[in-house]
Amino acid sequence: MHEVRSDNETRFDPLLRATDSVSVVGLDVGGVLLRSPWELLSAAWPDVKRTAPSLLGPFSQGRDSLYAAVTRGVLSETEYWRRFSVSATRIVPMLKESANPVRDLILASPSPIRMSLIEWIRGFVASNRYVITFSNGLYRNLGKNWWVANIPQRLIHKHYDASETHIRKPDVRVFAPLTDFCRNFEKSTVVYVDDNPHYVSAARSVGVRGLWFCAANEGRSLRRLTSLFKTEW
Repeated sequence: MHEVRSDNETRFDPLLRATDSVSVVGLDVGGVLLRSPWELLSAAWPDVKRTAPSLLGPFSQGRDSLYAAVTRGVLSETEYWRRFSVSATRIVPMLKESANPVRDLILASPSPIRMSLIEWIRGFVASNRYVITFSNGLYRNLGKNWWVANIPQRLIHKHYDASETHIRKPDVRVFAPLTDFCRNFEKSTVVYVDDNPHYVSAARSVGVRGLWFCAANEGRSLRRLTSLFKTEW
């Protein structure tokens, strides 16, 4: 059984404990390493929380039915953002002329990257461990050059984007790089982290341990993540 908490807390695998034995962490990019579009939207336009809570995904307190469909695996993220774009452009002035609201929200933000997580990765990798990153639409939305320029590449063992692999989460083949690591490390030391619980479940289905990162409670999620995988830095 996996412990299930409210949407404002972190759902996690109770088998995970604060340990130095974790060897490999797979990180989702959008929503974990990068702040989610919902976080950026609510930060830039606080009034959206009152006027359009159905646009705020995990921040909507259950009122975003499309987001609920994504977390259940009923709706793809691609379709979610297509519908989101139509609704958001009616409410947020900056997005009215935007062909790609997700990209423009990230580029307009002064702090789209969770720098505290970057610092944790720095310590984790310095202790001879590995971080692998995954994305469905990073290269499509921001471009590979943006990724290379903004994320220290020496910290990332390998990045996998669906535009190059042609495999999108929650297809379990996405997690092949992590299961490959399981052949060289104890399976219990390989963990995948995502802000979409459906994708976490997909990773667990192939034997990878999973952690759900709740973007609606960044502080708690970061504390849970960094306390589970202690580093020496």
